[in-house]
Amino acid sequence: MSTLKKVDPFVWVFLLGFMLRLNAFFRADIFNSDGVLYIEEAQNVFYNGVEYLGVCFHATNIFPLLIAAMYKVVGDWELAGRLISLFFGTLAMLPLYGVLKHALPKNVALLTLLLFACNPAFVVLSVDILRGPGYWFFLSLAIYFILRAEKSANYWIYPLACMLFMVAASFRIEAAAFIAGTMIFLGARREVREGVARCVMFLLPIIVAMFALLLSEWLLNRQLVSFPKQYERVVELISGYKQLRQDLKGLWTHPPEGFHFQYYWRDMSTIVGWTALGVELNWLAKAMFEPVAVFFIAGLGPVFRKARVNLSIRYLLVLSIVAFVVLFLQTITAWWLDSRMMALLLIPGYVIIAMGLMSVSNAFKEWFALKGKIVFFILLGCVVLGAVVKLLKHRESDKYLLKEIGAYILHDYHGAGGFIRVGGSSEYMMFISYYANSEIKTGQCSHVERTWEVKGEASHVLKIIDEKEYDYFVWNSRYDNENLKTSLDEKYKVINEWDTMLDGTVRVYKVQ
Repeated sequence: MSTLKKVDPFVWVFLLGFMLRLNAFFRADIFNSDGVLYIEEAQNVFYNGVEYLGVCFHATNIFPLLIAAMYKVVGDWELAGRLISLFFGTLAMLPLYGVLKHALPKNVALLTLLLFACNPAFVVLSVDILRGPGYWFFLSLAIYFILRAEKSANYWIYPLACMLFMVAASFRIEAAAFIAGTMIFLGARREVREGVARCVMFLLPIIVAMFALLLSEWLLNRQLVSFPKQYERVVELISGYKQLRQDLKGLWTHPPEGFHFQYYWRDMSTIVGWTALGVELNWLAKAMFEPVAVFFIAGLGPVFRKARVNLSIRYLLVLSIVAFVVLFLQTITAWWLDSRMMALLLIPGYVIIAMGLMSVSNAFKEWFALKGKIVFFILLGCVVLGAVVKLLKHRESDKYLLKEIGAYILHDYHGAGGFIRVGGSSEYMMFISYYANSEIKTGQCSHVERTWEVKGEASHVLKIIDEKEYDYFVWNSRYDNENLKTSLDEKYKVINEWDTMLDGTVRVYKVQ
């Protein structure tokens, strides 16, 4: 018992986070649909060579490289992708704890880390085949080294932090925003020379890389690197908002036929920014786990006051503001967000949650005349317990049937060879197509162009089936009407049928 008392509490938090992720790992029925694309990219690299990296996505991403490397060890593509995510998703707790310890008292940092360790969104994403976990790890590590450089006044740590930001950006390009945020923080000094020196040291890896690239292209007299389309997002984000408002004003002038609310589009054009803000805040609350949003709101005032005297909190606040702006622009131009995208804001934003946790605890202490530690642990215990209960619920169990349908199609095909073309209108058709072609040993990027997706009236669908030369077509009652079912019954053979909670009745037709 005495030995257990000597164990650092961080170890217990880390083990709890790992066990929750391991539980999710073994309970997961199927992975995110984006995982199909990452696996195909990894297969393209594995079978055709590293020079094919980026062919499927038309952009460089090191995540498929890691999947391909892990595949050599485990011999299973899905398992390889999950293990990479589990590794980085668990390991991300280490640098994040270092970041929190730089800004907060050790006990507060530890309890805030507990919120991250038990966060349902982060736990589930940590075992999915997504870029997120690797992105969190390198982003947190880069922030940690910036804080360490500030504390030790060691300028040579800045280049290392910049390289880590670059690695994080190779997972998700949004991480590049933190390079700009760090420049703002480092440059905003009373001593101009000191700020310039820090910025130059921080940017040293980028300067060296750009110089080496330009020199190589000059010597070889050809372009070596074509920057991917994602880097053009900055221009898109700036112009998207203006274009959206113009489109809405056009709808006010010429509203859709039969639309009776004359001034709806006019008002929407003026409040579109507030609407986007609401969308972002909604996804932020979901990502941090809704009860924790109370602490985030309560921490906004204290964190600004504390940032005046605490350099570490000031840096994390700057990054949080930069992340908030980037996600707002993403919302207003694409109108699509997801919990995984909110990590850009939450990783530095956990300091805001920590400040709110302390504020709420102090308020409860005064109201109920309880000891501070008791209130602190009651609040935290309720949140953690709620998160754990949510995690223990079996997620998307009905999706396992998609794997079964794909495997059935593969079995029915009798190994005739070649890519099995499966069509359908369900948003989950990518999974069925992937599992139907799971034995293909070449990288074909077959799902990037969404060749499996077909929607519309019965006559249109039948025409597309013939044009695309599908081998199988999947009809389901959730997405398709009875007229299409009748037309398919008349023309093709039904080979099997399933009743599901996810897609209703699912029928598989053999076309060829």
